[in-house]
Amino acid sequence: MGGRLRAAAGRAAADRGAVDPRALRVRRATFAVAAHLAGWYGNPKSTGELWPFALAFGGVAQLLAGMWAYRARDAVATAMHGAWGAFWIAFGIHELLVQTGKIPLVPAGEKVNGAMAMWFFTLAAITAAGALAATAENLALTAVLGTLAAGSLFLAIGHGVGSTGWVKLSGWVLVVSAVLAYYLDGDDARGLSRQGPAATREAEEGREQARVATGQADRAGVGRAWREAGAMSETPQPPRIESVRELLLKQLGKLLTVEEILARSVLPKLKQEAQDDELKQAIDEHLQQTQQHVEQVQAAFAELGAEPAGQEAEGLEGLKQERESVVAELAPAFRDGFNASAAMGTEHYEIAAYEAAIRLADALGAAEVGALLRATLEQEVQALEKLGTHATRLAEQGVKEPAVP
Repeated sequence: MGGRLRAAAGRAAADRGAVDPRALRVRRATFAVAAHLAGWYGNPKSTGELWPFALAFGGVAQLLAGMWAYRARDAVATAMHGAWGAFWIAFGIHELLVQTGKIPLVPAGEKVNGAMAMWFFTLAAITAAGALAATAENLALTAVLGTLAAGSLFLAIGHGVGSTGWVKLSGWVLVVSAVLAYYLDGDDARGLSRQGPAATREAEEGREQARVATGQADRAGVGRAWREAGAMSETPQPPRIESVRELLLKQLGKLLTVEEILARSVLPKLKQEAQDDELKQAIDEHLQQTQQHVEQVQAAFAELGAEPAGQEAEGLEGLKQERESVVAELAPAFRDGFNASAAMGTEHYEIAAYEAAIRLADALGAAEVGALLRATLEQEVQALEKLGTHATRLAEQGVKEPAVP
């Protein structure tokens, strides 16, 4: 867990420089409860007065801060705020149950309490992973999380062995953590960052270059894909497809998506919109074939010993959007002819995809897969020819019978 968080923290730090000193707000609830554990004030019943503040300042406030950290792409702060926010809410609920008599009052460390020991041990482990990850961001943040983890561990020991000495020690350590959190919230927190002035300037220059590159990619229409693929990273990405079989499975996945979308939404919509009876019948026939095509592509996956898995079919989405944008502007008399032509475009797209898959199946020596794909390809070609006949007839009909304004 620490390794993954540390890697994410490194990327976040590279994006925005040093960690935001307001990112970690553990100090309020931690200081109040830790001072009580250390024996500075109160008695065993004092937690009954503390729990509303712990629930609000420690729980709700930290969950909200975690949402803010998520938007800021700070993996460490998101994880730690989430864990400690949930802890303080649970602490508040626990103390509420104690005050209402649902759970007996057992002062920390006076008796062995295995459940509480496990609770704090788990919290200590999660926080220690966060401290390890924070080394990629800021030493002050590392110190806060490190002392939080140590204090939680000491408190777990105190509950586990029934020792008030360990509980008091945990209180002192957690007080130190709260003081460090105060410091982290100050303007001087950036001074403990491992990045010196030169590194900060380099980071700023890198961010500016990234912003320029991102803008150029957006203007080229590929910004989102580049960012998601991590193509702006300096580290080359290893290839994900390294065999003909993998490429064939990817092509089959695209075909599966195309056939499912056509059978589920595109062809039923065209059939519903069609006013010409012959065109409606042709679309209905191909709709039934397309439902069979879905099963044939799934059978091709089975022949390769793989589970059917769809892939993105951006080409089909583009054809759908183009058709919908044009048909909205057409007079009713021209819509059937245009829809027939648009359906032909989809058939051309499918035919090209099937031909590519067949070539891969032949290269792989997958004869059964090739036979399944060829059978489907033949029906696609026949559908294309029928649609072409209807498109020509309807176009000529539209010329002879122009729409009335």
